[in-house]
Amino acid sequence: MKWLIYLACLSFFCACNYNDRKLQLDERENEIREKEKKLVNFQRDLYLKEDELNKRERKLDSVENLRKEEDSISSAQIDTLATQSLSGAWSVEMECTQSTCANSAVGDTQRETWNLAINKNRVLVEAVSSNNVARFYKGSLEQNTINLDEAIPKTGSSGTTILIRLTISDPNYMQGDRELIREDCRVTYSLKMQKQ
Repeated sequence: MKWLIYLACLSFFCACNYNDRKLQLDERENEIREKEKKLVNFQRDLYLKEDELNKRERKLDSVENLRKEEDSISSAQIDTLATQSLSGAWSVEMECTQSTCANSAVGDTQRETWNLAINKNRVLVEAVSSNNVARFYKGSLEQNTINLDEAIPKTGSSGTTILIRLTISDPNYMQGDRELIREDCRVTYSLKMQKQ
């Protein structure tokens, strides 16, 4: 009989403990469901925000692309205007600043008219002195600098290289230097050019 009472008490405690555990498990299950709902809502909000950010980014990209197109159109228009304004006749004043050649002296001056033709970044120059074509130069335009060399060497000037570097100050004025390099000597002229 003792055993029976002992067994009944044990069953009672187990049954009470079982009910308490079941209640605890139910509470935990409810807490987990609530957390899952919050997590799903949070995830949905994140997706919505991500979608909104993607839309904004696409909008910004399209605006940026439009700006780039406008800038490229503007720079192309500026380049065209610059080349058009530089093309034409220029009065050129040359003064010898250095010479190791016998037939040139420091301070010697020359005046010529140069007819510039510019297409994109290519430059062609016809140099006219005393109403006669003296030389042709060819070269390139890079930003505000023109680099030229003699296109067709003058007869009797074998072994002579002519290099010209010009800086564009504004559409009506350029300055730079012209170098005549021979096998045995060199002459440097400073150049000042005014648009006619």
